[in-house]
Amino acid sequence: MSVKSPLLRKAGQVAKYLISAGLGIGLLWYLFQKVDTDGFIDRVADLNYSWIVLSIVLSLLSHWARAYRWNLMLEPQGFRLKSYRSFLAVMSGYLGNLAVPRMGELFRCMVLKRTDDVPVTNSFGAVVAERVLDLLILIAIIGSVLLLEQDKIQTFITGYISENVSGVISSIPGYLPGVVAFSSALLVLAFFLFRRKIRKTSLYIKVRSLLSGVIEGFVSIRKVKKPLHFWGSTFIIWLMYYLMSYVIVFTMPETSSLPAIAGLSILMMGGLGMAAPVQGGFGTYHLMVSAILVIYGIGKSDGLFFATVLHTSQTVAVILFGGISALTALFVKRRSAQTPHNDEDIHLRENLQPQPSS
Repeated sequence: MSVKSPLLRKAGQVAKYLISAGLGIGLLWYLFQKVDTDGFIDRVADLNYSWIVLSIVLSLLSHWARAYRWNLMLEPQGFRLKSYRSFLAVMSGYLGNLAVPRMGELFRCMVLKRTDDVPVTNSFGAVVAERVLDLLILIAIIGSVLLLEQDKIQTFITGYISENVSGVISSIPGYLPGVVAFSSALLVLAFFLFRRKIRKTSLYIKVRSLLSGVIEGFVSIRKVKKPLHFWGSTFIIWLMYYLMSYVIVFTMPETSSLPAIAGLSILMMGGLGMAAPVQGGFGTYHLMVSAILVIYGIGKSDGLFFATVLHTSQTVAVILFGGISALTALFVKRRSAQTPHNDEDIHLRENLQPQPSS
């Protein structure tokens, strides 16, 4: 069994990767199967690329702010980091996400371990906490869009979505809800009866460790020494996310008249698309963003082209700057980020140093 377990784990990882990649490829095929490819490519030459360059610059500013915020979260744990070195790790992580979903979070912690000797357990706890914080902010944005664009969203749901979902719902057997409820009750009962054995399983231990990391990360937020800097950098991250998405509307005449609130809707749907367990949001991002643009009177083909331009420009930027960052991280001089917490600790350490004899 000791021989099979690693093989089974590797097989499971490969299966998850293939399922994720297959989902992305399938969605892209579904979205582009009726698209005039030649006309799609011809439109690329007519784009206003100055707005695309600006969007990439804004995205890099958001990534720098994320690196700075990460430093603030690690400082209470005794690590003082340079923003440019953390930026290398953040960009390397985004590159990793293009290969394997969610692997980038771990990869960026490994890069920081390589450059600044920060233990992965410390840095990963902060990463998990910031991801939870970002999720809460995304939920707040979703609530804001639903409130501000209530009429448009309602029309979108009753019209566009119901036409596609009604057939699926009508085909669901009437007894299925009862089966789901009964199965859920069995799972709860099984957990209660076998809770001691379940608590010894690797899955339970991993989940418990993850929750422990989240709690530790949120404790580090409470202990941040510069709370105004922390929340200011958080605001900058999301402001840049919004602006880098919205300025793309000016790259083509079909979307150039979209209102500012549309940028918030694009940010909302783009965030949901990127949160899906698919490499780099391929397929899911295109589906979500092109769908929401329908409520603003943008045709499906134009919406899909817009989503493709936005996603592709950011993906190219991640490949370029993430690749440069990953290579740079291999050659930067390794240093220890573990430092005294304050001037009193520095003074104490200096006093403990052996003094030269007179």
